[in-house]
Amino acid sequence: EVSSPNDEGDLPSLESSQAIATSPPLLLRVLYFSEVLNE
Repeated sequence: EVSSPNDEGDLPSLESSQAIATSPPLLLRVLYFSEVLNE
């Protein structure tokens, strides 16, 4: 079965980064990379 998109938030950081990297919204990528740089 295909899980709902909301389930992606439960995936490991690597999976989440890939999902965000392939997502159309650039804001999500910017926010994600900003958090990575902050840490």
